[in-house]
Amino acid sequence: MKTTILLLLLAICLPMTGHAASCDQQLRDDVDAASQLLNKAQEAKSFDDAKRGMHLAKYAINKAADTARTCPCDEAGALFDSAATKIGRASNADVSGRFNHFAKQGIEEYAGAVELLNACPASQEPPPAAQENPATPAE
Repeated sequence: MKTTILLLLLAICLPMTGHAASCDQQLRDDVDAASQLLNKAQEAKSFDDAKRGMHLAKYAINKAADTARTCPCDEAGALFDSAATKIGRASNADVSGRFNHFAKQGIEEYAGAVELLNACPASQEPPPAAQENPATPAE
C-alpha cells in the first residue's frame, strides 16, 4: 500500500515545486497543505491512521479547489473537487484494496489538477513590465 502511494506522491511533488507563480499565496499554501496531508497519510503506521489522514487531506483539497476557482482556474478547481471525492472514498474504505484503488485515483486526479493549475493563465505571474523606451531614430 505504501509503495504505490509513495511513488505517486513523489511524482506529483515535482510539478508542485514548480508552481511558484500562482495567482496568490493562499493557493500555494492550500496546495502545499493538501500535499503534506497526503504524504502523512501514506506514512501512516495503521490502516485507520491512513484513512484519517486521507479524510483530512480531502478537506484540504476541497479548500484548494475553492481557491483555484477564485483565481480563476476553473478546470483545476473541478479536478481538485473530483480528487477530493476519490480521496474521501478512500477515507471511507472498509478494506485496504478499496482504499488503495480510490487513493490512487484521487492522487492521480490531484496531480492532474496541479498540472492544470500550472497551465492556467490566471495562476501565472505577469511578466515584468518592459522598461524599454521607444526606439528613437538615430541622428
